[in-house]
Amino acid sequence: MGSEVTLVDVLESPLNFEDHDVADVVIKQMVHDGISLRMGSQAKMVYQDGNKKVIVIEQKDKTEAIRCDEILVATGRSPNVEGLSLEAAGVKYTKKGIETDERMRTSTKHIYAAGDVNGKFPFTHVAGAEGSIIVRNAIMHIPGKIKYNMTPWVTFTDPEIGSIGYNEKRAEQEGIAYDVHVEDYEEVDRALAESEYQGKIKILTEAGSDKIIGVQIVGLHAGELLGSSILAVNKHMKLSDLATPIFAYPTLSEIHKKSAGKYYAQKIFSPKVRSILKFIFGYQG
Repeated sequence: MGSEVTLVDVLESPLNFEDHDVADVVIKQMVHDGISLRMGSQAKMVYQDGNKKVIVIEQKDKTEAIRCDEILVATGRSPNVEGLSLEAAGVKYTKKGIETDERMRTSTKHIYAAGDVNGKFPFTHVAGAEGSIIVRNAIMHIPGKIKYNMTPWVTFTDPEIGSIGYNEKRAEQEGIAYDVHVEDYEEVDRALAESEYQGKIKILTEAGSDKIIGVQIVGLHAGELLGSSILAVNKHMKLSDLATPIFAYPTLSEIHKKSAGKYYAQKIFSPKVRSILKFIFGYQG
């Protein structure tokens, strides 16, 4: 919006929780847009110098003073639990939030906690889902559990990043073997028509299988495109469930079909199948 922006972070990369190949799409666009990155840096001092503010940062063995008009501090959030007398109610909590189980119950079983206050996922849609679980358990007495591993999220950068289920980082942390199926935006005609072809979809399946366990999308309208992926992961679908339906042309949603279709194309046109077909058609003349 007309401002020169410098991003200072102690992490080595923005979007550190995303896979590197997904985050790199956004990082390249940030740099292209003129954002100056100071990663792996710590803020050591802030002071006023005339009408300018100065932030002194330390990056490895180098110190730098950045002069600016304004400083925006974005360091996360804290649960708002002060004054609730949780100790008196026997409700356990930490600096991250109130501890809850899968039914959203606190350590005092008839007291529940939903939303940012429990420190799980600070998303509006997660708070809504947690509230629904509480209504089932506390009021309707219909047992229900929250499934955080099925939580979708969208990072509203430019371009957006949408994620559901496992990415490579989370799969490796849990020791889950997986296969990766990727399709680039530049293979989708609608993306080319919009001149927005920086991006990709990455589908993770169980190793040696076509069962979908996670999807990441980075690119134009990634959050909207995530809808099909959310359904696929929650319903334990296979790649065939994405490759079979007819997707409207030209739409960005075709990227699901293209990515899943590659898996079967490799099987259909494998050297072994080619050899068999060559023999059959050769025999028939």
